[in-house]
Amino acid sequence: MGITRVGVEPGAGPWQRAGSHRLPGGSRSPLDPHPHPPPPLATFQNPQSVRVAASASRPVWLPGAKAPGHLTGSMPGDRGFDPLSLGTEPTRLKWYAEAERQNARWAMIGVAGILGQEVLGVTPKWFLHGTKDYGVPFLALLAIQQVLFGAIETTRYANYKTGEKNALFPLDPAGMASETNAVKEIKNGRLAMVAFVGFAVQAIVSQLERVRGGKCGEKGRCFSHPPPSSLPLFSQLTREGPIEGLVAHLASPFGHNIVSNIANIPNVIGSS
Repeated sequence: MGITRVGVEPGAGPWQRAGSHRLPGGSRSPLDPHPHPPPPLATFQNPQSVRVAASASRPVWLPGAKAPGHLTGSMPGDRGFDPLSLGTEPTRLKWYAEAERQNARWAMIGVAGILGQEVLGVTPKWFLHGTKDYGVPFLALLAIQQVLFGAIETTRYANYKTGEKNALFPLDPAGMASETNAVKEIKNGRLAMVAFVGFAVQAIVSQLERVRGGKCGEKGRCFSHPPPSSLPLFSQLTREGPIEGLVAHLASPFGHNIVSNIANIPNVIGSS
């Protein structure tokens, strides 16, 4: 049986260097001083590089944006958006997340109510409900709200400080509490908050018409600015609700849109 020496091969391990013993055909010889390959060297990853890689792969609010260091993606809906660095302090970040979730829930209820009352034809419009007489003196109503909401908010804050979740209103009859639904809740809540701001601004800057001769002018005809001077001025200004705005925009996309509403602001301010 002959023994053959082989030279160093590209990428060869230490057992394959010159002087190692191999039989013809490449099998190892019993005289090979390195009969078994050594275990592979352990590879170590820099923790900082791991964090950078995870940060690069996580969803962010804008493609290519870099999330700040204090937003690690551990909270539901965390997309690395904090341009003012308000959450750099961990305790404040936790409170801001709780406050956002609470306001998101109020916004979802409010937006659903605004759309619902307009679809069902409930009057007056949502921004005028505060002017209605509910049979309770204003100061008495204010005192009742202060006591009730004060107690509720104090309890909620105490539960927040102890780390309890939904301790004030543990309502989950369908067993839907999960990390996935927590993300969905905050996403829909953020959309509702933006929508509510849009509803409010729309009611401020929009004005269907300032009519003369009655609610819709003579014989039910509505006139745009300026109305015919032959008709008596009807002083009430008509503001748009979200459904009205959508219908008007679909009927006249170029004549009724955000640009036309912005251009109408001087008329609204001058008529207020």
